[in-house]
Amino acid sequence: MNYLPTHEETVLAERVARYGIGDLNPGELAAYTAIRSRTVTVWHVGSNEAGYLPNDPESVTHTLNYPDAVAAYADMLSSAADDYLPGFECACTDTELCEYCSTDACARGMVKDDVPFVSRSTAGRNLSHWINIDSRRIEFWLTNETMTYGAFIDGYTS
Repeated sequence: MNYLPTHEETVLAERVARYGIGDLNPGELAAYTAIRSRTVTVWHVGSNEAGYLPNDPESVTHTLNYPDAVAAYADMLSSAADDYLPGFECACTDTELCEYCSTDACARGMVKDDVPFVSRSTAGRNLSHWINIDSRRIEFWLTNETMTYGAFIDGYTS
């Protein structure tokens, strides 16, 4: 089972990130060194146009908490129409949904049908959904990787 840092360990890591290790007493330094070597599962949530890296790497969410990752994934899918069709006006007819409303209905349906079942999972699993938006194929993803807590601190926290 992967390690999830305690609140106190997270506070210690944040303190080191802000002030460095110079002000740690020997016990704190030993504790900090030990938690940096622990294995954690990092969950990444983001979206991108098919075949491309995310437009804004800062928009990718990185968390150690699976329920937080699922919530971020659901929020991202729910706002797909607004994010990928900014300023788009509804142009629905009596017989057909417009691009905006079609995208919104599709994304919200995915959240309603798929995400509740995933959020009840204790093991956590990766997710990926594709939506065609305005002639672009957009992938929404929630994936994980295993690394040391030290690598997570160094790579994904500021």
